Amino acid sequence: AMLLGARGFQDPEEKGSSIRLLVRDTQGDPEVAVERVRELAEDPNVVGIVGPLRATVAVACAEEAQKLGIPMITLTQREEVARLGDYVFQNGLTIRQQVDTLVEFVMEEMALSSFAVLYPKDAYGTLSRELLENKVFEMGGELVSAVPYEDGETDFQDEIRLLVGREFLREVARREEEREQKRRLEEGNEGASEGIEAGFGLGDEASEEEPILPPFQVLFIPDHFRKVALIAPHLALYDVNEITLMGTNAWNSNQLVELAGEYVRDAIFSDGFFAESDMPYVREFVEDYMRAFQAEPRVLEAQGYDSLLILADAFVHAQEKTREEVREALASMEGYAGLSGYTSFNEYGSAKKRLYILSIIGNHIQQIY
Repeated sequence: AMLLGARGFQDPEEKGSSIRLLVRDTQGDPEVAVERVRELAEDPNVVGIVGPLRATVAVACAEEAQKLGIPMITLTQREEVARLGDYVFQNGLTIRQQVDTLVEFVMEEMALSSFAVLYPKDAYGTLSRELLENKVFEMGGELVSAVPYEDGETDFQDEIRLLVGREFLREVARREEEREQKRRLEEGNEGASEGIEAGFGLGDEASEEEPILPPFQVLFIPDHFRKVALIAPHLALYDVNEITLMGTNAWNSNQLVELAGEYVRDAIFSDGFFAESDMPYVREFVEDYMRAFQAEPRVLEAQGYDSLLILADAFVHAQEKTREEVREALASMEGYAGLSGYTSFNEYGSAKKRLYILSIIGNHIQQIY
């Protein structure tokens, strides 16, 4: 992807900006990686570094880049790497970016304000719950309930009862009893004459009940699509239907549609890239990538491509073509429109993004924002 960004497959006769891309292998070893950073920093023509990906290697590289005063955009998901210094920036997809994008979309575009979260009892799930709670509170919404489940859980009835609360369950039970009484009444009148049946009014005059509304409008499930495919039918079992299901990029798989079908229809989730987007620059990138590598690009490729061009854009906008000025341009960048969303950097150097919002419409995943 970065080779594409550096025009590595372009006809040399074509005009355009020229980026010289130097590729160095860290071997996944922090000590080797630090040596590679030093080698690159010794070249006065190197304006900055993109990478690495693995957190342990990224930390070692970031510390060295800060010491040497060379801008670095790491691709790790670990936001804290950027706090190592003002020359270090982080552009990996994070759960914070996803939660922020989702909550903003749901509250601003869908006008929904009450949330619940059903989350795995692990570090990822706990962080997701905390981030959701903070963002919802920040925007004036309400987190109605938050219920964890154990790793390996396959039956979620107890957790769903806790989510919806006793009042909702009592109403479900009351309506179920009414339906059962009506069924018995109808069975008892099966042998009656047509005229007597009409007298009971058991036909067209029966009115449909209003749906039972849970105490929340949005249910966030920060887990893998296979787990979501297990949870969604349990929700229907308890008539938890009139809600919006919300998830992370771990939902972005056609297998979710195949496994859960109607139970996840109209659900929304976020991702840092969507290869089937209708946006022209995304289509062009996907076509170029597939032509060059005979494979479809994913979110990591999009982030690598964007990071290289963000660095190049900072170089163009730097008043003086020095590493210090490039760092300043990166820090002040606002809303860079890339393949992986609109990117800015916060005061610590971590990426702030407006990501893709995807939804399951019919039997297909489609971009809705």
